[in-house]
Amino acid sequence: MTEEQVSLREIIVFFISNIKGLIIYSLIPFLLGLAIILIYNPLTYSENKIYITNVLIEDPNVVNNITEDYLFSAKNLGETLKRSNLSDSIILDIDFINSFKIINGHNDLNELTNLYLNSDLETLTQSLYFKTDEIDQFIDELISNGNRFRAITFDKKDLNIGSAEVRLLMANLIDVINESIEIEYDLANIKLKTIQELNISSPLSSIDVNQINNRLLLIRNNINVLSNNYSSFAPEINLQVLLADLDTNEDLFNYVIQESNIHKSALKKQIMLDIVSLDKRIEASQEKLNYLQPNGAFDASLNKDTSSDATTLNADSSFIDSIMSLSSQLENSEQKLLYMKDISDLENNRISLERRLSDLELESSFEISFEEAKKYLFDSLNYTSNQINEYIQIIKNTKRTSSIVQLSLTSPADTGFASYMIAIIMLIVGSFIFGLAFIMIKFALK
Repeated sequence: MTEEQVSLREIIVFFISNIKGLIIYSLIPFLLGLAIILIYNPLTYSENKIYITNVLIEDPNVVNNITEDYLFSAKNLGETLKRSNLSDSIILDIDFINSFKIINGHNDLNELTNLYLNSDLETLTQSLYFKTDEIDQFIDELISNGNRFRAITFDKKDLNIGSAEVRLLMANLIDVINESIEIEYDLANIKLKTIQELNISSPLSSIDVNQINNRLLLIRNNINVLSNNYSSFAPEINLQVLLADLDTNEDLFNYVIQESNIHKSALKKQIMLDIVSLDKRIEASQEKLNYLQPNGAFDASLNKDTSSDATTLNADSSFIDSIMSLSSQLENSEQKLLYMKDISDLENNRISLERRLSDLELESSFEISFEEAKKYLFDSLNYTSNQINEYIQIIKNTKRTSSIVQLSLTSPADTGFASYMIAIIMLIVGSFIFGLAFIMIKFALK
């Protein structure tokens, strides 16, 4: 026991007495390795001139249609410089425009995408009783959605601006691009366009009659869409009042065209053709509805009592197929409701046209002249159109979302300095271990 203590004491004393040797033996490989690193990869200071900001493109239509020419147009960049108060510092020329690029992926998520691509899911799919091709399809869709992740890069080159100004520039650029996209695309997805003002000459021509008739149909269709899908967006605009005004305008239109038998006959034929068209659309929708629910099989499958089979169900492929089948039937139910709603709207439009046709044959009269009736009709139609336009704009403002979302602050691109420092730290540790081993060998040979 005493000999072991003496040996330990001797080791400690030996290492303390050879501390200078340990430093020297560690410095030799360290300096040699450092020299090699500096020769092959010289350490020079240079300001990073490339900046990156990660973005997410929300709307799939935007993903498929955007280009660098559209995003970084002179108009967008000019507005960006103005908002950033850099118009005096930066010249908007071709070099500045070309300094912006957009690349696929997210610089922190590209490795995750590669992981999905290289993963072997065969064992996992077997254990979960899923079909391999379905999992592969899911992964393909996941990777496809990865196209929504993009990175915007900016090479400031010799521009005399700091990092804070670059961050402000990139943030304003994304805002400007979003505003531009909002004008180009219907992001609210209401599928209704604003109605232009109706300008009609006097006396009325056959073209004018067709324009007025089409305007009446368009207004009714828009009111129906707004009432069915967006009834709570603009409470100050009463759609039912607009619909009642439309009925009056249709009667007034019938009165106006009575001064010309030719116009009256043409309108009657047009209304009859519209009714025939609606009948065909109703028939087509009814056929699709019947296809989704043959002989009431859907309701029976949903209401079936499966409690007796509960104890026999196992987590195998047949059970999962049953779940997927049930999900498909629920989707059919939703589609069925849409077709029923479509049929109801078409039938209401048909009733409206039949009312107009009956009123046209009755030759209703108003205690005003034809000229006064025409003026009132045009003013009323334009007023209703403006009200609908205002309603649509309220919906767009309420449902407004950013097409491009900034996911991270703009930051300089990685210059490799972190990797450089890791190599230096590893060299220091390795050199110390080498010196320590050399001292231990010297002690053992003593």
